[in-house]
Amino acid sequence: MMMNTFYLKIRKSIDRLTLSLVFICIAFFTNALYFKTGSIEGAHDLVFHFQRVHNLVENINRLHFNPLLNTYSFNQFGSAVASCYPNLVTYLFAILIIILKNQVLAYQSLMILTNLIVLVNTYISFNLVFVGKKKEAFLTSVAYSSCSLVGYYQYVSGDLSAVWGMGFLPLASAGLYHLVKNNRYRLLAFSMSTIFLCHLLSFIIISFTFGLVVLINYDRLNGTLFISLLKAIGITILVTSIFWIKTLVILLSTKLYVPGDIGLLYPIDLKTLYHSIKSFSYNWNLSIVAIMGIVAGIISFKILSNVLRSCLIASLMIIFFCTGFMPWDFFAKTPIAIIQWVNRLMIFPELTGCVLFSVIILKIFSNKLAKANKIVFVLSIFLLLGLNYKLQRNLYGYFQTDSYVTTEHDATHSLRWTEPINSYKLKNNDQVENILRYQDISDYTPSKTISVYLKIQYPDHNAIFNNSASFKVHTTPIPDGAIMKFNANKSYKNVELPFILYNHMYKVTLDGHKVDTVIGPHSLVQLNNLKKGHHTVKVVYSNIKLNIMKIISYVLCATGLVLLIKPDWITRLKKS
Repeated sequence: MMMNTFYLKIRKSIDRLTLSLVFICIAFFTNALYFKTGSIEGAHDLVFHFQRVHNLVENINRLHFNPLLNTYSFNQFGSAVASCYPNLVTYLFAILIIILKNQVLAYQSLMILTNLIVLVNTYISFNLVFVGKKKEAFLTSVAYSSCSLVGYYQYVSGDLSAVWGMGFLPLASAGLYHLVKNNRYRLLAFSMSTIFLCHLLSFIIISFTFGLVVLINYDRLNGTLFISLLKAIGITILVTSIFWIKTLVILLSTKLYVPGDIGLLYPIDLKTLYHSIKSFSYNWNLSIVAIMGIVAGIISFKILSNVLRSCLIASLMIIFFCTGFMPWDFFAKTPIAIIQWVNRLMIFPELTGCVLFSVIILKIFSNKLAKANKIVFVLSIFLLLGLNYKLQRNLYGYFQTDSYVTTEHDATHSLRWTEPINSYKLKNNDQVENILRYQDISDYTPSKTISVYLKIQYPDHNAIFNNSASFKVHTTPIPDGAIMKFNANKSYKNVELPFILYNHMYKVTLDGHKVDTVIGPHSLVQLNNLKKGHHTVKVVYSNIKLNIMKIISYVLCATGLVLLIKPDWITRLKKS
């Protein structure tokens, strides 16, 4: 008996190892042609996110592990992007860069790890809901990880944080299932906290989606479920406090230019959907596999389980919500505009469609036709990987015509833009360095700064006097601050230096002497009664109030993690 148990454990270990190796091979395959280029290919938001990572790397190298401002990137004038964007994936990328010393290799490694996370989470999550359905779980994980929507965020958008949000959606869905069915809340709290710390928009969209699913299952709502839901929400709030507290400090300090201000909300229609399928390219509409799954789900609705019915209904509601039937012109003037494009809502219908495709196609060939079931399973895997390879081939043609970035990216040397991706690529650290300082995107800049944004950008860094550029300032970035040296060509009653102040929680010194922190009319450092000549100004985002807030966020986050890992901790503490 003991021998049989031993062999059973060995067999399980071998199965898990084999599955892990297969997933790693698939993760490599879904990035195969991208890696063949030997470089980082241009994507819409690549510069933006690379600058976030660069700032974090520079701070970590100086043993500053939680930067609140972007001082080494984003024009080096103290942008608060570091406080307003979740950084979990950014930290992972930064660690890879520090270890590998090669930013191209680090990015490619992160691409593989990203696909691996989607594969593993989807497989585990499926098994947590549909116990024993290993074939369906494997097929779903391959379909979801290789879909065009994941590829769009990876290659066209360049937003790997959004892919991680998609990667933890299956785990969050499994957490919601166990919350509704068994009143278990920890998996939901863990997955939603992770999504929040990866990609805030994904968190908002998934929360909205789960609200729909809960309303569809309103007959299951009761007091016990409500208490479990509150526990999940409470733990999520505590764990994520390490991010949202510093964000609130910025958001409540001054009016900002936020991404939603552009008001671009594009509803989908059948024509757009048809052309995206016909072109067979990476896009953020539903993939062919997901569409097939949803259509099959509608046809076989009566025989679906309650779980799949709920997911299908919610998905159909979201798809309808994304069409032109909704008053999107009106929504563009509301806080909903922060999602920018309604296609972002498609992540849950994509997952649902992949699940339905896998479940239904294998259900057709049930155990009565076991041999046919295995053949269909294998053919489906090859079909999914073949479709993904076709997507890669279509994009690979654009990669061939891209040019390398051999000069520093600034206002006079902008990166070339073509559809569907930016037409540039980076093959080594030197070329990556060319895109890490200048930034023409003004997200989370104070609204008052926008009128002088072009004047204070890297590399010019002009001082501002009477709304015009005055003298140039040489800026040396430091963690959460800067040292600015300049030669004032005359005496000034007041002049603004090219460093943003979001509030009064800054320390300012002029030639080694502390001076009052004065926020100028453009939300920049203002110096009063400045004498003619050479000067050195040091600005640091730090004071007692800010340090206390940081400590509070660490304590709350640690408390949330303890409650997540040891939910009975408070009860034991009371008994002791």
